[in-house]
Amino acid sequence: MALAGPLGAADSPGKFDFHTFPPAPGQVLGVASRPLSDGRGGFWFLNQGAIWRFDAGGYRALGKAEGFPGAPVDVAHPEPSSGMWFHAGQAWFHLDQSGLRPVPGLPEPDPDDALSFFAVRNEGFAVVREGRLRIFGSGQAAPVDLPAPGPGRWMRGWRDPQSKHRLLVGDAGLARWDGSAWRLQPLKGLLAGRPQDVVRDRHGAVWIRSDRDLIRAEPAFKQFGSRLGFTRNSFVSLELDGFGRVWTNGPEGLACIDGEEVWRIGEREGLYGYQGYWPIAFDASGTLWTISASGFQCLKGGFLWRILEEPHGLPRAMMFTIRRLRRDHGLYVGTHDGLYRQGASRWELIPGTRGWALFSMSERANGDIWTCGNPPNPQDQALLCIRPGQPAQQPHIQGFPAGVWVNALKWTEKWADGDTLWCGTQKGLYRVRGEGGRWAAERVTLPGQDAAASIWDLQRTGDGTLWVLTGQGLFSHDSRAWTPFGRARGLIADEVAGLFAGPDGALWVCHEHGISSLKLGPKGWAVAERMEKDHPLASIGAVDGWSDPRGGVWMLTGSDVVHWDGTRVERHTKAFGLPIDNNLSGIWGEPDGRLWVGSISGLISFDPRFYRPIPGPPALVLGPALDGGGGTFLPGGRVPYRRPGVSFSLQLPLTEGIEDLSVQTRLLGLDEAWRPLKGSELRYPGLPAGSYVLEARAARRDGLMGPTLSFPFVVMPPWYQRLWAMAALALLALGAVALLLRWRTLALQRDRIRLAQLVEDRTSDLVTANASLESALRDMKTLKGLVPICSYCKKIRDDEGFWTQLEQVLAARTEAQLSHGICPDCATLVMEEFRAENKNEGLA
Repeated sequence: MALAGPLGAADSPGKFDFHTFPPAPGQVLGVASRPLSDGRGGFWFLNQGAIWRFDAGGYRALGKAEGFPGAPVDVAHPEPSSGMWFHAGQAWFHLDQSGLRPVPGLPEPDPDDALSFFAVRNEGFAVVREGRLRIFGSGQAAPVDLPAPGPGRWMRGWRDPQSKHRLLVGDAGLARWDGSAWRLQPLKGLLAGRPQDVVRDRHGAVWIRSDRDLIRAEPAFKQFGSRLGFTRNSFVSLELDGFGRVWTNGPEGLACIDGEEVWRIGEREGLYGYQGYWPIAFDASGTLWTISASGFQCLKGGFLWRILEEPHGLPRAMMFTIRRLRRDHGLYVGTHDGLYRQGASRWELIPGTRGWALFSMSERANGDIWTCGNPPNPQDQALLCIRPGQPAQQPHIQGFPAGVWVNALKWTEKWADGDTLWCGTQKGLYRVRGEGGRWAAERVTLPGQDAAASIWDLQRTGDGTLWVLTGQGLFSHDSRAWTPFGRARGLIADEVAGLFAGPDGALWVCHEHGISSLKLGPKGWAVAERMEKDHPLASIGAVDGWSDPRGGVWMLTGSDVVHWDGTRVERHTKAFGLPIDNNLSGIWGEPDGRLWVGSISGLISFDPRFYRPIPGPPALVLGPALDGGGGTFLPGGRVPYRRPGVSFSLQLPLTEGIEDLSVQTRLLGLDEAWRPLKGSELRYPGLPAGSYVLEARAARRDGLMGPTLSFPFVVMPPWYQRLWAMAALALLALGAVALLLRWRTLALQRDRIRLAQLVEDRTSDLVTANASLESALRDMKTLKGLVPICSYCKKIRDDEGFWTQLEQVLAARTEAQLSHGICPDCATLVMEEFRAENKNEGLA
């Protein structure tokens, strides 16, 4: 809407949904700097002389424990592209996603304004000293060195990301750097107060803010401060959102400027508890955050969804049906309190419809609008006819029941039997025909249905087919015959929750557990696709929808709005800016993508210009991992066996839709099942020794899961169960076994030697004994048997028959050596014989 003079109620964009994060009891917020998104789901900001961090875990000051200086912070300059530059004690520091580091070589702040320290948007931190401008950027090897733009103190800068041109504002005015030189333009008389900030919007306009004024410097100077409608001109912020729109804030709220369109957001628009004089900021995802003593507040969905109520001329009542009609290209809304048409600045009530609850409308070819619902007088017929330029009239229709709600109606034209108004009521389907003031109705009985069956919806497809939705099923009528559609004809189920025109001329039939797509073929309408079971649309529970000619389908479920692009389901819920999450009752889309949704509290508008795809659940932020003794360990780390308990801190990053998110965890090695985490602390006391992997993810209410965070670690066993100890024990055991084997081997060797000696001794003894035996055997053989011996001469006969002297035999067969002698008996005998002989010879 054009900005002309002070803003009034018509410049309210509608009601939005904000989510507040209050500080903890006892915490005092006095935000003294623009909050800076840390890129990990949190903010840094200067508060009470210290750098604070705000994330899903709350608010906390960062001190020495986090590596920050203990001295008070007196200057802080945040810049989204390069981080926060701040001064504490007698040193400068730089803080960004990579951590905190000191910045040597920068001069101390000068209370006499002889030096200038300021942030340059899209570039970094600037210092003007001794006629030179030096700009320090995150990751730059050396600062940018330029001549100073002029005398006096400079407050803020801006660099064009495409052209590299720069803008600076300060006491001397507006300075423009074109790549070779500065051009200075004084602002005295054009801007009230000291210039504080400068930006260039998506239209190329340059905006300058002071603490008391806001002006547009290009393409032509225009004063905006007094025209934003704030009771006092006091401006704290000047920001650009992700679409290049300008945002500022005053005592009563926020203001957004996009070209010549201006919106103001205050308490009436849902910004409750706001207290002025606080900065605003945008996070990495483009979500707007406002800050006050009540805490940080985020604007859900940006300007994507808003609800229009009384300030726009609409009643705060249920919106049932929305249509843009042909006769005047006007947008009409049937509400619980009449029919409204969108005007140039406000919605206008159609005369004669006050008090009517209007559920449906249909336009006849001649421009007449017929609408139906529940009349103020419950005994009246529930139909209205609105002719061009005339108030609504209640026609009398012969044969049409009175006191019966009419849920839906639809004109069919160019049929052989003439134009017909079909009316779906609580007590059956009626066909109305006639002209002028003469109308007649007859009840139509559907095949297999009770004549008084309730009719819920009527639709007409491009080929002229009429579709009738009842409590028992779906029927089509092609001007000749009725055809029932249900499971027997390929639908997912007989029960139907809603139907609407789908893409490519299809009719989408909604069921509790899926969607059936019907298409017209050579043999008539037939099921072309069943979106059920594992299909992404099987579980959304759609009841109405609209097919965007630019691509995609929008569906209404009663509690949220679903967008389907053919591959991905995107649920727009209250967490993502949808103002109402119950009793959504109608949907209508425009060729430019604008969407209208009826609700119990007003008309909801969707503006595609500000559309940002809803991201999936974010990655979790993992805090320090602690063992049972309070020591930290890194992924892949080892937990001592004396401190086997482990604990983890898991946080959801600050993100749009955080209230729809939860955390799921599991510990592989202990449990394979995903379990919800209550709070942000996860503890596992007394884990047995082993290898584990902690897995965690964010889960959204619609079933989508974020990326899985993995953290492997090992709980070390006692020393005697560790590998080296077990190896040492094994070596000791092997050594003991080896010693035992050695001892046993030596013992066996000794026994073997003794046994060998014994065997040798025994063998020797046996040899000796054997020799003796052999000798004895030989002796026994010599003397064995019958030896023939002469009884007189004692000769012995051998085996050959020779007679041999006894002495010779003994010498040959024994080892005896004979010596001759004479025994006494023989001596006596011999002597007697000798004497006898001698006697005989006469010798005696």
